[in-house]
Amino acid sequence: MSHINLVFFKTPMTGTTALQRVCLLVGLLMLNACAISPRSESAKDVDFSQYQSFAWAPKEVQEVEDPILDSAIMDERVKAAVLSALVGRGYVEDNDNPDMLVTYHTTSKDRIRAIGYGIGLGYRNYDSYWRRSIQFATPDVETYEEAVLIIDLVDRTQDRLIWRGWRSVALTQKNFSEENVIRMVDKIIVGFPPQ
Repeated sequence: MSHINLVFFKTPMTGTTALQRVCLLVGLLMLNACAISPRSESAKDVDFSQYQSFAWAPKEVQEVEDPILDSAIMDERVKAAVLSALVGRGYVEDNDNPDMLVTYHTTSKDRIRAIGYGIGLGYRNYDSYWRRSIQFATPDVETYEEAVLIIDLVDRTQDRLIWRGWRSVALTQKNFSEENVIRMVDKIIVGFPPQ
């Protein structure tokens, strides 16, 4: 990544409010670009008030493709987080006669991310003089692995998908720690039942 430095004035700058406003605006735009909200979709003709209970659907045994996503530890984390989130929303776990079956899936894929321009403000020493400066970083491109956690709710009697929620994050062990899985599931389940 290359950098370009611009020196502003040799003398102290007065009235830096315009510069501060620009920096605040750039910071807010960068934070907004980083936010990834969970998404969900639901069947249109479903009365969600009829659902009061749930149970886990039998999980299919799959080949291990990723050591983070495909493990018994991850399975326990997700199931505990979903159980807590649904019970917290008033649903009851009923393994004998549930209204809904719950299942989840994980998937991952390689993604390309463009890193935009960066701006840094500060003081730099040029020729024995301290001067205010701005440092610009030119754009760059990087690849990373993205993981998606998908939670499905199925009407047990009709064997029909009624709701799906998902969230994408970079695939790292930290993003799938117990605390982050709980946070991620809570953000997904907040969309259920749909309004």
